[in-house]
Amino acid sequence: NLKIILAVFLWWKLLQLQTAALAHNFLPFKPTYPYYYDVISPNKLTEVITHFAGFDGVHYIRLARDGYVTEFTQAFFPLYPMLIKILSPLFFNNLILTALIISNISFLSLVFLFYRLVEKIKGEKVALWSSIFLIMFPTSFYFAGVYTESTFLLFVLLSFFFLENDKKLLASVFGMFASATRLVGLLLLPAQLLKKNYFSILVIPLGIGAYMLFLKITINQ
Repeated sequence: NLKIILAVFLWWKLLQLQTAALAHNFLPFKPTYPYYYDVISPNKLTEVITHFAGFDGVHYIRLARDGYVTEFTQAFFPLYPMLIKILSPLFFNNLILTALIISNISFLSLVFLFYRLVEKIKGEKVALWSSIFLIMFPTSFYFAGVYTESTFLLFVLLSFFFLENDKKLLASVFGMFASATRLVGLLLLPAQLLKKNYFSILVIPLGIGAYMLFLKITINQ
């Protein structure tokens, strides 16, 4: 079944790229959002690929490159751009390429993990079809772009996966990563407490807490 999921994922990626190429040729789009010509244009990737880094993706790339130097970028949580920055030397220091690889590997990983979690509860057939529907859902293209959706959901699922396997500290650590990726990651805390994971009280808030402390030091000096 994992091979089937991989095949569907690869077909989905091919369909995405074909759709992006057709849209680029027949529905030309001139970006007007901030920093596009400063952040996106100079890279060496084709425009068909860079379209997946549009809108909020521009901010994540800029954060990976420059840090929190611009007003209002504090709305974007730090872990995803930190991963882009740290891993970029592995991918020719191309921040967009690195971000897209992180997002797509995270998405494929979370689908496999989602399959395992559903399989344990509902069996193979339900798990397989649920995973296929997750890949093919109309808005799943967000998981493939320069956005936090795939990494965040991967951290959430890893948190529950380790909780189900009675590894409560690891469950809390990935909950911490989720809260450093998106604000709603903090909501893993009550979910973990329902399963009597008391490590979560101390660990999960550390993600958002560290970011708040960083903002306090750098902005409210």
